[in-house]
Amino acid sequence: MIVYSSLKHLGNQLLLPAQVDITKPQTILPAIEGADAVISLVGILTGTEKQFIELQEKGGQNVAQAAKDAGVKRVVMVSALGIDGGETP
Repeated sequence: MIVYSSLKHLGNQLLLPAQVDITKPQTILPAIEGADAVISLVGILTGTEKQFIELQEKGGQNVAQAAKDAGVKRVVMVSALGIDGGETP
């Protein structure tokens, strides 16, 4: 919320953060309509390979497709590494 507070002076140029289920594509588009940019902060640190693929790969694809469909000009995606079982080299 620190970033939001510092950008609040932009008024209606700034959409409020939205919480959506990126594994359900139909929930994404309503949250990003009218946006010039989307920042997706999604990631899990532990889970099964299936969960990683569902959330991070397919979910990321869903966000990208929704952004394309909405005419969003820029997408920033932040995720997490961890599919290696938590072992750090």
